[in-house]
Amino acid sequence: MWLPVLGLLGAVACSVANYSHSLTNVSLDMDIAPSMQWFKGAATLTMKRIRNERVMVLDCGKFHVTKITCLEQDVQFRQFPGRVEVLVEKADPVIVIQVAYKGSFDSNSSIRMVPDHNGLPSFHFIQDGRNLFPCPDVNTSQFTFAASIRVPGSLSVIFSASLDSYENHTFHYKQDNPVTTSQLAMAVGRISHHNIAYGTLYVETVSQTAALAYLSRWKELMDTKEATFRRERGLSVLVMPSSYPQPYAAYENLILVNSELVTEDQSHLPVLIRAIATSITIGLRASVEDRWLKEGLINWIERKMLHHVVDPSLAQHVALRAWEKEFSTNSIYSTTAERAFAMFIRLESLIGLEMFTNFMTTFISRNMFITPGNLRSEMLKVFHNLPCIDKLRRFPWDEWCSPGQMPDIPHYRDTLSAAPLKLAISWLNNKVPIDSQFANLNSVQRSLLFDLLLSDHSRLTPATIYQMDSIYSPSFSPDPVIRSKWFVLLARTRSYKCYEQLHSGLLTLNMAEHCIPVYVELRADTQYEWSASALEKFHEHRKLLHVSVSKVLKRLNPSPKRACL
Repeated sequence: MWLPVLGLLGAVACSVANYSHSLTNVSLDMDIAPSMQWFKGAATLTMKRIRNERVMVLDCGKFHVTKITCLEQDVQFRQFPGRVEVLVEKADPVIVIQVAYKGSFDSNSSIRMVPDHNGLPSFHFIQDGRNLFPCPDVNTSQFTFAASIRVPGSLSVIFSASLDSYENHTFHYKQDNPVTTSQLAMAVGRISHHNIAYGTLYVETVSQTAALAYLSRWKELMDTKEATFRRERGLSVLVMPSSYPQPYAAYENLILVNSELVTEDQSHLPVLIRAIATSITIGLRASVEDRWLKEGLINWIERKMLHHVVDPSLAQHVALRAWEKEFSTNSIYSTTAERAFAMFIRLESLIGLEMFTNFMTTFISRNMFITPGNLRSEMLKVFHNLPCIDKLRRFPWDEWCSPGQMPDIPHYRDTLSAAPLKLAISWLNNKVPIDSQFANLNSVQRSLLFDLLLSDHSRLTPATIYQMDSIYSPSFSPDPVIRSKWFVLLARTRSYKCYEQLHSGLLTLNMAEHCIPVYVELRADTQYEWSASALEKFHEHRKLLHVSVSKVLKRLNPSPKRACL
């Protein structure tokens, strides 16, 4: 049973053309049995443009791709003999494409788009939950990959680094001599001068003796007397000071933990928490304004969870501790609203909705009046942007949004007001009040209302849609954004009784970016009858955009359908 899997311990090669950072012939060589050589280069990933679209071409070799998902949603792909084509419309840092194979072995792999140090997109191949090599340029790069699996008694080393960390070096893996001093020095040197979240050396061992020997060797390579190496209750931890190689590395790159001890013996978790807390203090003391310092621990937790090294309960506690450091009284005023919003989302995904709700309730109640206005606004936006309306019901909106607590500034009133939420809940329960609730909402609140409705549109009945249109007439709103969102809602809920207003309303939307999301929804509805005027308007809008409809849809109005024209 092990033979076909072990045979996949082939060569991982990354050959890059036309790249400005001298990336050539970077490979991870492993010893494999001669009879298994036919597995070498089992699959190749290439990125190229076809028909002005970004297409991922996966040369799957002997394997058959059974399913591809993106953010837990199925992605359309075409299977050809020996290859698969997948449409990748936008290089987004949070998009992860999971590729499932079915053949000689079963495995889950993924291609993760991440920003490099210049903010440009790059692709990282993740095999069996481990981040292997980046693919620097989505248009020109290719690399071959093979499975990586732990063999009892050996040391498994996975090396991932920032895009310009490879400089004509080869990192070798030998089972009889797992890691040599020179190879380790090269690896440490590659990550020592880059303030980037993805430059990390991961080590997993099945032998405590191997872990101790490895950590001792690394400490020796660092050539610093300040490095601390501890063995507490069977836990191996190496913590570097802020002087080497960068302050953030004290907790970002150079904390090594024996994974089996952490995952199998929960009694060691407090020890690890203390070790991490110490490294956080070292790093933050050096430069509290360094954005890599502030984000480093969250990134570290995410990767450890990805690699199944840290127990989820531990990650939750450490994430909250990092959050408290990030938004302490001393640093909260230097935090931008955009970055705060991103960290809110990441924290919620790490610690879970229930813990996130409890933490945010306490945090906001304590910091509502000391928090800068833009950050306060972002806090509340997080709750409006949670994907399911049912989650929003759990928050104490009346307490947070009482008149005495709301700042007397229109923008904050719009953000903090519970009126859109309460109206959305009423409509989603198919109860449309005949009063002036909708009329009293301003444009910001109405836009938020339709975002909430679109997030849970399956609960709306055609009768409710028709009643909403009859009472409030959003089809004739003077705001084109409101009309566009209303038309998308009509199309997505297949409300045929309202299609007459939908068709006439489309012709009044002169801005292409307002029309295209509606057209995409209509193209997915086979029962919608396209008139000559609607088709003419559609082609006119496409000419104005000069880009694909699918890209506009993803940028302006993300939809689970990901429909393409």
